[in-house]
Formats: sequence, structure tokens, C-alpha cells
Amino acid sequence: MAKGDKRKTKGKPKKADATRGARGNRKGDKGRKETGSKKTPKRGATKWTSAAAKIKVTKKQLEETADKLRKTLERADKAIPFPGRKRVSVHVNRDKTVDATLRVHLPRGVRATRLFKILSDQVSPVAGAWISVASRYSFRDEEDLYRRYKGMPETSVYWQKSSRAHVGTNFLTARRITEKVEKKRRSKAVTVLVNLHWNPEGKKPKR
Repeated sequence: MAKGDKRKTKGKPKKADATRGARGNRKGDKGRKETGSKKTPKRGATKWTSAAAKIKVTKKQLEETADKLRKTLERADKAIPFPGRKRVSVHVNRDKTVDATLRVHLPRGVRATRLFKILSDQVSPVAGAWISVASRYSFRDEEDLYRRYKGMPETSVYWQKSSRAHVGTNFLTARRITEKVEKKRRSKAVTVLVNLHWNPEGKKPKR
């Protein structure tokens, strides 16, 4: 048989395979036709597309959210009956999230547990926001702890949704943790922080 004939013979099966694959006569062809190629299928597009990419957040929405968080913490700040160093800070981040913090430095003679009771009634829930209350301590009487934590370690409560029930629970948990730490380490809480966080996806923030 001539070389030219061999080329024609090799070409025939390819044409026949293509015809059978299009009709779905072969077992494997039918399965491949249903599942599609390795490219992203239309139905499964959400598996490869993150939720954040679909959510559009405008600058106005971020400003309004930041304003809500600021006003919530400022109202709580005004309700504190004793003087001292207090500050409300709000940051709109590049990843389109908003963080707000009320930082209260406790004056001498004022316990953090008293402040938790006051703030628990004053911090209003903000839709879509998360809350975490924290305490900072001074361990200057123990040199090893002072060197390790730079004099001010911190305990914080897990993030919870900013609902009325969760706000109260967060302050109650912070109070119990602070009491235990103060008793165990014989060190007083010197600063209380109320942290609020908002993100467009509504996801729980990392610690």
C-alpha cells in the first residue's frame, strides 16, 4: 500500500470519531456532553465568583454606615458619668469595611465592671454591625508580665451580631472575664474598648 493510502486511512477514523462524538453514540461522549468542558459552567458560576465581588458598595453607603457607628458610640460616651480620657475613632477601610472604637481610660477609683453596666444600656444596636468589648490591664507589679505584654495585655469577647440581646450578652461576658482576670492577676483593668465592625457581606470578623 502506498504512503498516500496510509494517510487517507488514518484520516478516516478521525472523521468517524467526530461524527459519533457529535451524535453521542459512545458512552463517554454522552457523559461529556452533559457535564460540559472544564470551563466554568453557567449554573456553577457562583462557585468561582466571590460574594464580595457581586456586592456593590457606594461611597455614600460607607459614609452613612460610618456616621451611624460614630453616633452610636458618641451617645454612649456622653452617658458616662465620670470624667476621663475618652475617644471615639471611626475608620473606613480600603476593603470597604468600617471599624469604630470607643476607648475609655478609667480614672483612679473607677472599676471597669461599673462602666460595663452603664454602656450595656447605652450602646444601641446597628443593623449589619458586629460588636466586641475588650479590657486592657496594667501588670506593672509583675516584671515578667510587664516585659511580655509591654505592660498592657488585653482580653476581648468574641464578635457577636449587634442586636439588643447580643449587645447585653457581650458586655456581661466582658464583665465576667474582667472580674476573673483582676482577681487572678491582682491587676486592675485600666482601659475599656467597645469595638464595632461592619462589612458589606455581613460576615463575622476575625479576632
